Amino acid sequence: MASTAATLVASTAATLMVSTVATATGPLDKYLWLLILGFVIAFVLAFSVGANDVANSFGTAVGSGVVTLKQACILASIFETVGSVLLGAKVSETIRKGLIDVTMYNTTQHLLMAGSVSAMFGSAVWQLVASFLKLPISGTHCIVGATIGFSLVAQGQEGVKWSELIKIVMSWFISPLLSGIMSGILFYLVRTFILRKVGSVVSVGWLRSKKAVDWRLFRNIFMAWFVTVPISGVISAAIMAFFKYVILSRNYSG
Repeated sequence: MASTAATLVASTAATLMVSTVATATGPLDKYLWLLILGFVIAFVLAFSVGANDVANSFGTAVGSGVVTLKQACILASIFETVGSVLLGAKVSETIRKGLIDVTMYNTTQHLLMAGSVSAMFGSAVWQLVASFLKLPISGTHCIVGATIGFSLVAQGQEGVKWSELIKIVMSWFISPLLSGIMSGILFYLVRTFILRKVGSVVSVGWLRSKKAVDWRLFRNIFMAWFVTVPISGVISAAIMAFFKYVILSRNYSG
């Protein structure tokens, strides 16, 4: 799965908080502390995405010696940022409006801001933990799970667009399948017409490929997929519950 650019994931919630402050009714200082906290967590989230998601994208290139670690960091910093800025708007919009109905927060903007902070926190924490455990996970999975978690606490089951969630989950299975097929076809063509001048023994090649693959790694990756969404969701839900029932209930009651 392609890496989710750090600026895209972090800016989704950060942009949402800025727009909430801009349209909020009431004194700005009531929301300012949430905005500042959100930007701090956004930087932590960007770091965590870089530690895990970027490594997923460039791991094979660095491991094979095609590029050095320094070169990979430079390429990732430039092109992932450019890609997220130029092409990431639709993905960001899907996460921001596709999963939840933001109109439900028209009179409770502070809940939406707290939810954005909770989502970023839950996503950042689990990605950092996964990085220490050497588990390759997806920043998209994290932010989706975290968004679901805070929305369930804030608005209940009605706060989540389940039909859109199904589409997103389906893409998680279709994307690696399609990329695997395309990669296999491209490798076969390169090996057949470039690396070997006289054909190739397909059956032997496939046998070697099967023996060369550590299928336990795929087991770990799929396990990481299935635990990422619920874990980030639980963390986000816990933080959101703390905001809603402890902090915001006192600051915004009445």
